[in-house]
Amino acid sequence: MNEILQRGIVVQLYNVLDLPIETMQIPCHGGLLRLYLFIQSVNLKRIHSLGIKKVAVGLLQPIGCLPVLNVISFRTNCIGLLNVISKDHNKMLLKAVQELNKEAADKSVFMTLDLYNSFLSAIETMQKKRAEKSTLMNPLQPRCEGNNLEDSCGSVDDEGSKKYSLCENPKLSFFWDTLHPSQNGWFAVYTQ
Repeated sequence: MNEILQRGIVVQLYNVLDLPIETMQIPCHGGLLRLYLFIQSVNLKRIHSLGIKKVAVGLLQPIGCLPVLNVISFRTNCIGLLNVISKDHNKMLLKAVQELNKEAADKSVFMTLDLYNSFLSAIETMQKKRAEKSTLMNPLQPRCEGNNLEDSCGSVDDEGSKKYSLCENPKLSFFWDTLHPSQNGWFAVYTQ
């Protein structure tokens, strides 16, 4: 893996007709994110060219709040250092969307949904409520997770026995599993 990170990743770029136009080597740090944003920009243009008049792009949520990653804080708080990755990604995405709007005839075709601040606000609100009433669920605790690091939500052994556990009150959870918000989580995000 380290060798791959040092060499970079070979990527084939395609034009709008899906014909290869260039093969390039991208360093894995900032270059990979720039490549991703370039590809996303091409795809957004494609969507708009299909006749979609307004296109919304979700900004990246604070990844330091994902249960799969914040387990290192014993799920007491989001990992700020990891959230910097989300912030950097979102800054670059906002710039890409601004550039797309400059190119568009209608200057407000593309817009962003600020999932980063919505997620943070929803999680902080749930944490404050939990501080006042300890019976409420920790928003950083998933509804369902594997019993150990090798297992995930839904894992079973050879005999069909569950290798995961569910929280006591699933309707109050913010995350379904270690990556995905639950219905309650999405409701909290979109009501912020």
